[in-house]
Amino acid sequence: HGDGGDGGDGHGEEGGGDSKTSKTETKAGTPVPIVEEGEFIVVNPAGSTRYLMVEILLIRKNADDNGFPEIVKENRKRLEAQVSNVLSAMSAEEMSEPSVRNGMPNQLKGLFQSILGTSHPIKSVIIPKWVMQ
Repeated sequence: HGDGGDGGDGHGEEGGGDSKTSKTETKAGTPVPIVEEGEFIVVNPAGSTRYLMVEILLIRKNADDNGFPEIVKENRKRLEAQVSNVLSAMSAEEMSEPSVRNGMPNQLKGLFQSILGTSHPIKSVIIPKWVMQ
């Protein structure tokens, strides 16, 4: 009978392991980076030796969408590829236009949404870093 009690404790530890996964959840308003935290997407403008370095964050629409950070992480490469495709088709001059930069979050939002699917709606796309070198 004592062995059975130990087995019960073992299950308790498993339960503790499950609760660990909830620590990866972020608050609803917390921006989720599309690449690793602290990394940037670097793109060469069309026909240029210069490059553009961008940081892109997503904010989920539904506060209770706890799977949002994970789905972003799972699709990281596809999201990054979309950014590269869109930006590398532009010239350095276009990238320097404030109107292009200001319109980019909405343009990317549609592309990103098609990757993440309708079950993980995006509230907004934020581009805190847009550095032309």
